[in-house]
Amino acid sequence: MSPWVDLTLSCDSWESNAPYDVVPIDSHMNTIAIYLGAQIADYITHPYASPLFGTFEGLPLLLIQAREAEVLKDEILFWLIKQAFPALRWDMKSMTMQ
Repeated sequence: MSPWVDLTLSCDSWESNAPYDVVPIDSHMNTIAIYLGAQIADYITHPYASPLFGTFEGLPLLLIQAREAEVLKDEILFWLIKQAFPALRWDMKSMTMQ
């Protein structure tokens, strides 16, 4: 099972891999709105909801899985890099190191 670590849907693989994956985003059931509720704008980048925006110092070893053709691929890879190099500063809008 792949982790969904960025509820902002900001990574490119959400568009490039959409034809090959089954994560329901544009359906009658908006999973993000159901999960976060009425205060979606306040919580969408909170690390409890979108761990990609958190810090990873002190975590134990993790098994992180991602497939080439899934919409979560890019955010999982970026999360893996952030977890491997927690001391580096990251610009979350451009997904680059500062």
